[in-house]
Amino acid sequence: MVNGFDFTDLAPAGVLRGTDGEVIDGILEIADARFREVEDSLAEGNRLRAEAHASWRGGINYVSELVAVEGHAARPGLRAPQIGALHAIAAHWSLSKDPAIIVMPTGTGKTEVMLATLVPELRKGGVLPDEHAMMIDWPDQLFESASFKITVVHGENKYSFHECQLDLVEWTPAGNEFTFKLKAGSEVETVFKMTLVPEGEAQGLFYSIVRVEGPDVSIEAFNKTDLAVNFFATNPPLVRLADGSQLSGEILLKPREELAEVYDQELIAPLAWGDTLQNQESRWKDGALRPRSIQQKFIEHLEQGPSAFIIDDDDAGESADIVAIEDGEQTITVTLWHCKYSSGAAPGNRVKDLYEVCGQAQKSTKWTWNFPNLVAHLTERETKHRAGRPTRFVRGSLDRLVVLRKASRRKYVVFRVGIVQPGLSKAGIENDHLAILGSTSLFLRTLTNHPLVVISS
Repeated sequence: MVNGFDFTDLAPAGVLRGTDGEVIDGILEIADARFREVEDSLAEGNRLRAEAHASWRGGINYVSELVAVEGHAARPGLRAPQIGALHAIAAHWSLSKDPAIIVMPTGTGKTEVMLATLVPELRKGGVLPDEHAMMIDWPDQLFESASFKITVVHGENKYSFHECQLDLVEWTPAGNEFTFKLKAGSEVETVFKMTLVPEGEAQGLFYSIVRVEGPDVSIEAFNKTDLAVNFFATNPPLVRLADGSQLSGEILLKPREELAEVYDQELIAPLAWGDTLQNQESRWKDGALRPRSIQQKFIEHLEQGPSAFIIDDDDAGESADIVAIEDGEQTITVTLWHCKYSSGAAPGNRVKDLYEVCGQAQKSTKWTWNFPNLVAHLTERETKHRAGRPTRFVRGSLDRLVVLRKASRRKYVVFRVGIVQPGLSKAGIENDHLAILGSTSLFLRTLTNHPLVVISS
């Protein structure tokens, strides 16, 4: 930099060579100087250099948040921890394509960092992505706060987040609409339809949401109460697709690269299911234990292992069908198990069943972010939402779980997620089904550092 000019931005006219040089009174004197003009090839190289240099300007531009004296954001943008995390991700990807874990404290904005690593696409054509949907869930921003709270209101009744869930009802790849269901407790089910609106017909948003079936309910969140249809219009649910992308309203977030991965068939662990009724999933229904159900049979299998806690968390709002916790000297291992009944009479490879149970596995990852939050959820379920059970604890107790939560401050907590599907046959499983398992496994490895566990027939 000389007198305010950056000579890296100037094209050289030629090459000056000499045997010796000395600066005298600010003037460079060169002995035996010879000057040669730039050759055409060198000039072309310089042109390409200049073009490349110019192309990088503004190419990487993380806008930082500017906070006013009053405390509000005068300019929206990324906070310092988010910018630091994004640079760390970029540094990792420049050397490796392996999954990595970015550790960020609660409240620093993990969702925005995750979204910033994806490629956004605005769906202006009114058409859904041509991919199968794995799951639907509440919008991610609800979980950014350590003290998030959501309540579904129906008449005089209120249902906490711990007894509410969203489920896909119908999704057609490359269609223009899909339906989803809000379930609150065991009494309330309301179905909504989200339609993508073409650009020429859109008035503001490129999507619309209407209630098509069930009672009109309201949602309390963000310190206000509004009709559920209005809540979802401003906070659209998150739909995760089989290719690793996710749709929120009209915004499709796609991975920067193809993330295809085929699950290793040898990792699938078959069980002998004996007299299990493969069309019975829940172990507890209508106030009675079902001894030949899939969940009960798998719990009996877990009881032969080292789990200090085996918890039946089945029902709307669950973290998983079964939560198994091992308490080691230095490590607490939590496994969230998701069971799926068979839609056929005999074991097979039914892709619909596989999409559903893999979607449940992906949905449960929000409970792997924080062990105390999971314990708080299980406490709420045991004390207020047993749904007729004498207890949700098959092994262990709530008092012991609270003690373990306190001990977790001194231990390393590992989370795993598994699916249990006796309707899935390990023998002769097709590559398409291994790809579904592989996509889910890669997603789980990215978030938990552990692959999907698969139990089959």
